[in-house]
Amino acid sequence: MKVLTAGASKRELTWWNQININILNCDIEYLNCSSRRYEVCFNLQDFASPLYNYSPNINDKYQIPASYLVHESNLYPGYSFKELVRKFQIHLSAYEKFFEGKKYDLIFIENGGFIWINSLLLIAKRLNIPIILLEGADVQDHYFAFLNNKGPSLKDAIKIDKKPKITELKSNNLVVHHYGEKIDLLFKTSLIGQAFNFYKYFLRRKKSKYISIDGSMRVLLILKTEFYFRKALIFWHKIKYNLFKGNLKRKKRIIFPLHLERDMHISERTNINSQTDFLIELSK
Repeated sequence: MKVLTAGASKRELTWWNQININILNCDIEYLNCSSRRYEVCFNLQDFASPLYNYSPNINDKYQIPASYLVHESNLYPGYSFKELVRKFQIHLSAYEKFFEGKKYDLIFIENGGFIWINSLLLIAKRLNIPIILLEGADVQDHYFAFLNNKGPSLKDAIKIDKKPKITELKSNNLVVHHYGEKIDLLFKTSLIGQAFNFYKYFLRRKKSKYISIDGSMRVLLILKTEFYFRKALIFWHKIKYNLFKGNLKRKKRIIFPLHLERDMHISERTNINSQTDFLIELSK
């Protein structure tokens, strides 16, 4: 079986390459859909670069749902609706070029709201290639797999009678990700490191405006600076706790799980853009 996997990060590329080594009955190839370039896979930029100088008109083939643009509308506040549609069109055309002369039995991608995910879903449906969108669950070792569909209704999820045997993959530490355990520390870097990251960011934006998930400068600055604000806020809450802990012992608490910090996936499926506002209303 020939399988295509697509993603937008180095850790996804590494993960799928390791899976390819350990699963013998599959030939897995990886398509990188980020502004970064990697040598051991396909890069969507290579198929999109000839498209930047003209406006691709492929709306006769594809109908772009407005909901498929919501996520990046939040991530790129400065982008107009027209620019987001153009980005979607360029992705569609790039995917068409990529699939010319290639045949895959199955496609795996993460479930999310980015344009590279939504446009690949439309392409796969048009080419009649089964595509599975993976969504992590709150329960350890469980996930949702939607076939040709983004969910979130469980009637669209793939059902299994028996739990898959993943012992061998676990022994290779392939199904365990530690990346999100210290997600806040991702943005804790030195001034020199931050300056270098900004430099690399500008280079990527210059070379690849449309094949990108980097976000706007406004969002990037918030990501880089809010870490220290949150640390101060947590410190203040600890002081309040120590002052009033006698009263707190008599109160009941309800704990709500959240997505990862700054994850705007929830905005694609609901009209809630702020997880904090959502939980305040939910607790009421």
